[in-house]
Amino acid sequence: MLRDFYLVPRRCPSHTAPRRHIPLRHSLKGDRLKEGSIIYRLTRAALRNVTFIVILVFIGLAGGIWSLLQMPMESFPSISAPIVNIVTQYPSAPPQTVATQVTTPVANALVGLAHINTVNSTSSEGYSVVTAEFNVGASTQETVNEVTEALQGLTLPSGATTPAISTVSFGALPIVRLALSGASLAELGHLANHLIQPSLTSVPGVSSVTVNGAASRDIQISLNPAAMADHHINASEVSSAIQDALKSFPLGQTTVAGKGVAVVAQSMANSADTLKTLPLTSSTASPSSSQAFPGGHPSVAGLKASPVTLGQVATVTEALSPADTISRLNGRPSVTLNVIETANANTVTVANGVMKQIAALNNQLPHGVHFQVLENQATSVTQSVDGMAREALLGAVLAVIVIAFFLGNGRSTLVAVVAIPLSILISMIVLNAMGITLNMMTLGGMAVAVGRVVDDSIVMLESVYRRIQTTGKRGTDTIVHGAKEVASAITASTLTTIGVFFPIALVSGIVGEFFRPFAYTVVFSLIASWFVALMVNPILIHLFLRKGHIETRSEWRPAATYRRILQWSLSHQGLVLGTAGVLLLGSLALVPSIGTSFLPITAAPSLDATMQLPAGTTLAATNQDSLAVEHVIRQLPGVTQYQTTVGGGGSAFNPVVKTNTASFYVSLSSSANPQALATTLANRLNALHIAQATFSVTPGSSFQGGSSTNQAQVLVQSNNPVHLAQASRTVAHLMQEQGVTQVTNQLSTSQPEVEIAVNAQNASHYGLNATDIIGQLEPYLNNQDVGNIPANSASSAPTPVYLQLKSSSATSLAGLQQLPIETLTGTTIPLDKVAAVTMQNVQTTITETNNIPTATVSGVITSSNVGKVTRDIRQAIQAAHLPSDVSIVMGGVSQMQSQAFSQLGEAIVTAIVLVYLIMVLAFGEGRAPLAILFSLPLAVIGALLGLFITHQSLGIPALIGFLMLIGIVVTNAIVLVDLIQQHRRNGMALNDAIVQAGSTRLRPILMTALATIGALLPLALGANDSSIISASLAVVVIGGLLTSTLLTLVVVPIMYRILHRKKDQQHHAVERLA
Repeated sequence: MLRDFYLVPRRCPSHTAPRRHIPLRHSLKGDRLKEGSIIYRLTRAALRNVTFIVILVFIGLAGGIWSLLQMPMESFPSISAPIVNIVTQYPSAPPQTVATQVTTPVANALVGLAHINTVNSTSSEGYSVVTAEFNVGASTQETVNEVTEALQGLTLPSGATTPAISTVSFGALPIVRLALSGASLAELGHLANHLIQPSLTSVPGVSSVTVNGAASRDIQISLNPAAMADHHINASEVSSAIQDALKSFPLGQTTVAGKGVAVVAQSMANSADTLKTLPLTSSTASPSSSQAFPGGHPSVAGLKASPVTLGQVATVTEALSPADTISRLNGRPSVTLNVIETANANTVTVANGVMKQIAALNNQLPHGVHFQVLENQATSVTQSVDGMAREALLGAVLAVIVIAFFLGNGRSTLVAVVAIPLSILISMIVLNAMGITLNMMTLGGMAVAVGRVVDDSIVMLESVYRRIQTTGKRGTDTIVHGAKEVASAITASTLTTIGVFFPIALVSGIVGEFFRPFAYTVVFSLIASWFVALMVNPILIHLFLRKGHIETRSEWRPAATYRRILQWSLSHQGLVLGTAGVLLLGSLALVPSIGTSFLPITAAPSLDATMQLPAGTTLAATNQDSLAVEHVIRQLPGVTQYQTTVGGGGSAFNPVVKTNTASFYVSLSSSANPQALATTLANRLNALHIAQATFSVTPGSSFQGGSSTNQAQVLVQSNNPVHLAQASRTVAHLMQEQGVTQVTNQLSTSQPEVEIAVNAQNASHYGLNATDIIGQLEPYLNNQDVGNIPANSASSAPTPVYLQLKSSSATSLAGLQQLPIETLTGTTIPLDKVAAVTMQNVQTTITETNNIPTATVSGVITSSNVGKVTRDIRQAIQAAHLPSDVSIVMGGVSQMQSQAFSQLGEAIVTAIVLVYLIMVLAFGEGRAPLAILFSLPLAVIGALLGLFITHQSLGIPALIGFLMLIGIVVTNAIVLVDLIQQHRRNGMALNDAIVQAGSTRLRPILMTALATIGALLPLALGANDSSIISASLAVVVIGGLLTSTLLTLVVVPIMYRILHRKKDQQHHAVERLA
C-alpha cells in the first residue's frame, strides 16, 4: 500500500565539517533511513552499484536500437481474420441448380464450426463460391483444417468437382503492382507467365503473383457441319481422334547402354499444319487407336472406307486466344502483375526484394519491353513511418523545452529527458521479442509515450531539485529523501496508467487487433520509465547536480499565487463546483454537433474506380465502354498514370471472372486531393450516361480496411424473391435520400437463358437419349478443350487445342431449334424434333448470407458524421414499413462502429473501476481515490471542446484518447493527494495540508501536463497517414489535460476536503477530549 512506501528518517545531528565529495558506495554505508521499503531498496541498490546500472543502461540502449532495426515494417498491424474460400465447379449447371445441389450442402456443412462469423455464398452458372469469414484472432491453419474436415463426408452431384479450399488474409492487398508493355500481348503474356511470375514468386516473403491481361496462342478447330455430313463423321468422332492424336502413350522400358530408359509413343501432331493432315475414320468405318498418329497403319475396317483428314471437315488455325481479362496502361495494351506478400512478412523488405528482382529481370527482357511500377507499398510505408517518427521526435523536443523552461537548468533537464530514449528503446526489446512489427500504431504509441514516460522522471527530479533549492544540500541523503517522497506516487500513477490500458487487451475484433500494439508500446514504455525514475535518475542526479549553480529559494514564485487561489476556492467551494458542473454540462451539449465516425479515412495518392454493366454483357462490349471511362480519367487533373482491367472477378475472394465489369487504378500526384478527385470522377462518369452502368470511385488507402471506413452497407434478406427485389430498391432510394453517394444494389440480376428440354419419348423414337443429344450440341456452343501440343523447347509453353462447330444457326432461337442432330441410323434431324427450345430470364447469380437470400445495398458516406448518416438510414428504413418477411441487417461501417463503440465503452468503464481499485490498494482507503476520480469529468470538458473547435469527429481514436486521459489525469491528481496524505500523517491540519501540498506539487503537475501536451502537439497537427490515430486522439488528450489540470488544482482539493472534513472534525474532537 502507498503508506508502506513512506520512509521515516531518524533525526540526524548537524554536520559542520567542510563539504567534500564522497563516493556513492561509501556515502550510503552510514544511511540511517528506514529500510522497510522495496522502492527504497531499489534506489539504494542503484546508488551503491553505479557501474552495474550504467552497464545495464548501455545494454538497454544497444538492445533497443538493435531490436528497432530488426522489427519488420508495415503500415498498420497485421490483422488475423481468416477468410476461407470454397470453390466448386459444376460445368454448365444453371445458377439455381448450383445453389440447390452444391452451394447449400457446402454452406450447411460449415454450420457450427468454431469461431465462424458469417457464411456468404454466390451461385452462378457452373460455379459455386462459399466464403466463410471467421472471427478476428482465429488461427488460419486451424480454420482450414476444420473446413476440410467438415467437407470430407459431403456428397455432391457426379458432375461437380471436388471443392477447392483456399485462404485469404484480411490484408491480402498487393504490395507491388506492375505493368509490362512494349510487345505483342502474346509475347508479354509468355514473359509474364513463364519468366516474371516464377522469378517474383521466388522472392522471400512473396505469397503469390497474379497476372492480368496476358494472352496466349492456341489452335482453334472449327468444324464444318456440311462437310462432316458429306463424310458421315460426327463431332464426337472428330473429338476422339484429336484427343488420341495429342496423347502420349507410355509403352514400357528398355535398356540402353546399361541404363533403364522409358519408351513413350508421342504424336507427331505438333502444329496446326500437321493437325490438318490428321486422318479421321468415316462414320462407316470402325475407329482404331492407331489412326491417332499421322502416318500410322489403319485397321482393316478403316481401309475399306475412304479416310478423310481433319482439314477436309474443319478449319484449323493458330491465333491468339481470347483473354479472360483485358489490361491497358495509359490506354495502351499491357499485362499487369500484382505481388501479394505472406502473412507477417516485412512489407518494406519484401517490396525491396521484388524491386531488386525486377531490376535483374530488366536485363532479360527483349528490346523495347519494360516494366512500369504502378504501386510500391515500401514507399508509402517508409513515408508513413518516417512521418510518424518525425512527429514523435518533434514531440520529444517540445517536451524537453517545457522541462528546461520550468527547471531553468541544463543539467537538470538532461537528467529528466534521459527517460525518453531509454524507456522507449527498452520497450522495443520487449515488442520485438513478442513479434510486433514497427507500424503506425507502435510508432503512435511511442509518440504518445514520450510525454508520459518523462512524467516519472520529472516528478522525481522536481522533488530532489526542490529539496536542493530549499536546503542547499546536494548529498545522497537529499537524493534518497527526494526519491522517497515521490516514489509511492510514481508507483501508484504508473500502476493506474497500466490499468487503464489493460482493458484494451479484452477488446475483440478489428479494433482490439488494431490498437493492441499501441497499448503494448505505451505500457512497456511506462514500466521502463518507472525503473528509470527510481534507479537511473538518482545516479544521474548525483552525477550532474553535485556541481553547478542552483538558485536557493524557499518556494517557487507561481506557487504563492496559486496558494491564494486555492485558499479562496476552499472558502467558496460551492461556487467552484457549480462552475465546473456548468462547464461539464455545456461540453456535453456539444456532442450532437461533434458527430461520430469509425476510423478517419487515410487517403493515399490514388483512386480505385469500378464500372459494372448488366449481367451477360460481353467482354468486348465492356471493353468498348471502358474506353469512354479512360477518356474521362485522362482529363482529370493530377493524374500521373492509370491502369485498366476489363473483366472483373478472378480474385482471391471470388475466382469467377465477370465479363461485365471493369476496374481502373489511377495514380495521382502528391499534391492532388484524392477525396475531392474521387467525387469529381464519380460525377463525370455518371454524366457519361452509359446504359445501365453503375460506377464506384473511392480514394486509395494504406489502411487494410481501405474505404470500408466510410462505406454504408445494408443487407436486405428475404426468402420471397419479389419482396427482396422491392425492398432492396426501396432501401437504395432511402440511402440516396440520406446523402449516400454511389449507391449500388447488388441484388442478383437476371439475363436471358435458352433452355433445351429433351423429350425422352421423341428421342427414343430416333434411337437417342438426352446424353446423346447433349453430347452433339455441346461443340456448337462451347470451345471443347481436346488437348495440348507439347512445347518445342524448355522455354516455351504447350499450345492448347480447342474444338468447336461453326454454325450461324447457333446465334438465334430459331437457328438453335434447327441445329442438326444425327440419329442412330446416320440421318440428321432438327433439334426441335426431339427437344423444346425456349428462352426465359433467369438469375445470373444467387447470393446468400448464412443461407438466406440477400441483396447488398451499399454506398459511400461523404459526411464526416458517419454515425448520424447511418442512424438516419436505420430510422428511414424503419419508417418505410417493409414486408414482414424482409429483414434488415446494418453492415459496413455502421456494424463496425456499433461494435467498437460498445466494446470501448465497456473498456472505459472497466478502466475506471480498475484505477479506483488500484488507488484503494495504494492509499489504504476509499475516500482519497474517490476525490481523485472527480478529476475525470473535468477532462471531458476540454476533450469535447477540443473536438468541437478542431472539427474532429468522435471516433475510435478519440475514444482511445478518452481512455488514455483516465490514466494521465489521475496521475496528476495522485501526485497532489499523495502529498496531502503525507502532511496529514505528520499532524498538519486538513486545510493547511491541502494548501501546502498544492503549492508544493504545482510545478511538477504543470511540468508533466505541459510536457505531455508538447509531446502530443505534433500528432494533433500532423498531416500524414498518422492522422488515423493521432489527430483526434491527440486533440482529446490535449484538451482534456488543459481543463483537467487547471480545474484539478482546485476541484480535487475541494472534493478531498469535503470527503475528509467529517473525519478531520472527529479527530480534533478526540484531541480536545484528551
